[in-house]
Amino acid sequence: MKKTFGAYPYKQYSFITGGDGGMEYPMATLLASPGAWLHEWFHSWYQGVIATNESMYPWMDEGFTTYAEQRTDAWLKGDTASFPKKIVIFLILVWCVADWKNL
Repeated sequence: MKKTFGAYPYKQYSFITGGDGGMEYPMATLLASPGAWLHEWFHSWYQGVIATNESMYPWMDEGFTTYAEQRTDAWLKGDTASFPKKIVIFLILVWCVADWKNL
């Protein structure tokens, strides 16, 4: 993680059971089920570390988060060969959908 995405600046990160889905906060993620932990963790990473503005540039928030989530998930599963094709297609779609109003 540190080698690929940079050092996380905080000493601790907590996953807390609760809420109605998944929501990220600085140093913590609130989860109703274990399914979204990686995605929500990376939201916190990018919003807190590189300070993306998800209201003004939602494609950056979801794009960077999903890129990191998919890359890490592929690595955990040992399936790094299919990763580049899937993420490029996804990022193009996210950008198009998020930025359609500015076209």
